[in-house]
Amino acid sequence: MDDLVYHFGRCELRMGTRQLLVEGHEQALEPLAFDLLAYLLRHRDRDVSKDELLDVVWLGRIVSVGALARAAMTVRKAIGCTERNRLIRTVHRIGYRFAAEVHETVSAAPEPTPAAAPLSVALLPFENLTGDLSLDWATIGLMALVGNALATDPRLAPLTVHDVAAAMQGLDPAAPVQERAEALRHRAGARHVVHTGISREAQGYRLDYRLLGVAGDPAGTVYAGDLVRLGRALARHLLRELLPGAVEGTDAFTLHDPWAMQLLARAMQASAEHSWRRALLMLRVVLELEPGYAEARRELSRIEALAAQSAAPAEVAGPRTAGSSSGSVDTASTASGTPRHRR
Repeated sequence: MDDLVYHFGRCELRMGTRQLLVEGHEQALEPLAFDLLAYLLRHRDRDVSKDELLDVVWLGRIVSVGALARAAMTVRKAIGCTERNRLIRTVHRIGYRFAAEVHETVSAAPEPTPAAAPLSVALLPFENLTGDLSLDWATIGLMALVGNALATDPRLAPLTVHDVAAAMQGLDPAAPVQERAEALRHRAGARHVVHTGISREAQGYRLDYRLLGVAGDPAGTVYAGDLVRLGRALARHLLRELLPGAVEGTDAFTLHDPWAMQLLARAMQASAEHSWRRALLMLRVVLELEPGYAEARRELSRIEALAAQSAAPAEVAGPRTAGSSSGSVDTASTASGTPRHRR
């Protein structure tokens, strides 16, 4: 809730205006320190690990634990936390916990203003620069997951995979990025276009992105140990770039089972290739693992309707990305993305 205010000790943290007030006077607090304090307040009912804070506040960027300790020290100094007045407690070998009594209020709502139209965003198919064809499911599948994550924020309107494919029809997939971005702007009305490339790193994966259509065409890099976490980090980065002031990135990567997210991405890739049978098989497995996941159920209904309208009885051949296969594949793929063929 953007107009939420946290009251603790002599302090107020105002989420809507991103202000820290101490005894009624504004106290300067850098953005990362503000986000750290806000996250600890939001999760004050439990210990918050260092890894979780680095993942959420630093968006998965590779920084030392010392950076977290320095940010925590900055927060403690700003809110007047001392040895005698432990507002934030260090939990040995785990992380931190907000230990003071907190009250929440809602600030007075401002006068309503006409709602702005959602920002139209298009993600180009992700470029697999790893050389590993078994990861080509990420070109469309991971792109679709990131688009779904952005779509949970009503201020954004990401184009669907099928909208992007329709706008790119007849265009060389190897055409320059600017040419593909212009096609998405003129044919599909995209205001912003995201170009990405995935590379392999010693500790996992690296994703370089560029956001076209925002002043300066900002670019960035995210790192993660697996592709699903990489997509989650990218969604948070894009939200902050597109909607300045957002505290936490929108996160639709909410499945608990580690296989389910990757299977959902693979199903979306198969759907984009018009491989309805494979897509339906994988979506049904996702729903067996996570019966309550509404996104998978909506996708299942949509693909069932498309398959029913198709002239082919089982699977329609569509454009395939490199490395895709029509063979029988065990949907319980490994976390690295390498499928296991059934015997």
